[in-house]
Amino acid sequence: DPDSILTTLHEGRNGNMPAMGTMPNMTSEQVDQVVNFVLSYSGREKDAEAAEKGEEVFAQACVACHGDDGKGNQDLGAPNLTDDTWLYGSTYDWIKETVVNGRQNQMPAQGGRLTDDQIQILAGYVYSLAN
Repeated sequence: DPDSILTTLHEGRNGNMPAMGTMPNMTSEQVDQVVNFVLSYSGREKDAEAAEKGEEVFAQACVACHGDDGKGNQDLGAPNLTDDTWLYGSTYDWIKETVVNGRQNQMPAQGGRLTDDQIQILAGYVYSLAN
């Protein structure tokens, strides 16, 4: 939404996804299951049975940041997994890479670099890309 875009541009945002695909976090089978479950939010799972089992893995390992509904928590830098906005890609392989190795990123604050008018224009442009 426009207000979130403005806040992000002014204040920046951090994202931190810990590596989960290493023992003792998740086995390779559990990684496959949770990736299929995440893909199931948009009906794109490769293996429906794995996705069903992945719901339990998700509940144990992912809910704290991404929520019961998978819609994320922007304050923690945990994205919404149910929409079509994917910073690193939305394929099985990209999601698996994220689960296994984690991701760290930062959107730097632009409040001191750009004027308020420039931020408004940029926010309008970013919003137009999503709509």
